Amino acid sequence: DQVSVSVNDDESVVYECKSWPNGAYCNSGADFAPGTDSGNLGWIKKGFCDGTLSPTKAPIAYEPEAKCRWYNGTKAVTIEHWRDSDRSTYVAGTRVRKGTNIYKCKNWPYFLWCQTNNYEPEVGTTWMNAWTKAGECKGQFEPTASPSASPTGSPSSEPSSEPSSMPSELPSSLPSSAPSELPSSNPSSAPSELPSSNPSESPSSLPSSEPSELPSSLPSLAPSELPSSNPSESPSSLPSLAPSELPSFLPSLAPSAEYTYVGVGSCQNANNEYYDNLLYTSGAPYTADECFSTCPKSNLVGFRVEDTDSNTENTCKCYYSDGSLPTGHGADFVESIWSGTGPVAKSNDVSIQGKCYKV
Repeated sequence: DQVSVSVNDDESVVYECKSWPNGAYCNSGADFAPGTDSGNLGWIKKGFCDGTLSPTKAPIAYEPEAKCRWYNGTKAVTIEHWRDSDRSTYVAGTRVRKGTNIYKCKNWPYFLWCQTNNYEPEVGTTWMNAWTKAGECKGQFEPTASPSASPTGSPSSEPSSEPSSMPSELPSSLPSSAPSELPSSNPSSAPSELPSSNPSESPSSLPSSEPSELPSSLPSLAPSELPSSNPSESPSSLPSLAPSELPSFLPSLAPSAEYTYVGVGSCQNANNEYYDNLLYTSGAPYTADECFSTCPKSNLVGFRVEDTDSNTENTCKCYYSDGSLPTGHGADFVESIWSGTGPVAKSNDVSIQGKCYKV
């Protein structure tokens, strides 16, 4: 950036901000402003200006400057103009240009003067202590005004790094080494003669018109929404996790059990209490079903098939909560001295007293 500082009413001094890192001083406040004692750290004095400039009547056409070439053997090197802003980069062997003349920075210790403002080539005579003339620009050429109108006569030796903006009119004679990332816009007119080596990731949207000849090797992950028209020949080895929504068409051959075996001995509740009971005897052994059928069901909490002689179970004892013995029972013996209440929880494990069942 360039700024002007007024010296008097008719004259101003022009300063230019230096390149990085010195250019940081240009934004460091009034102590580093152009024309101050520390201003030279960030600013370069470029000259003077006075009066005003009249605007041009028409824009000036840009004419690019011809580049300066210097050949290091057979390699062409572009030589840049000497610039005050680049002085800190000049070292021994650096080449710069002034017009079409090329100058080379001398070796140590003289190259230190190449970095000094008072040693600009062709300004005064002191510059010769730092620079030597190293020839003139060669191989200058103007840039072309526009790209060539037609392509080159032969193809390039290597493919371009980026695809062309327009596809070629004709396909290449050889297929590509890899499939395209996107499918073609039009499907093929006929299916391929051989199936693909990998199955598709998802099934087709329409089912096939005919079932496959062989079943799949793996069962489906979820049952079908509709039942099959024919039941399986044999039941599954595992029961279902949930009951069926509808009952079976045929009733079971026997009713489900209304009692559960608890253990050997008399029946007790969770507090180890015995129950009031009715005792029925028979000449023949009682089965659990027979004993359950014999017991009056009102307030029945359990029963016991009792073994009296270690060979037969010929007594049936029915248990009821305290004060809940049924009337009109016809039992052979009534025992109403116990205070047990609630459901049967366990037996007392006395083997000679038969088997306890809870209802």
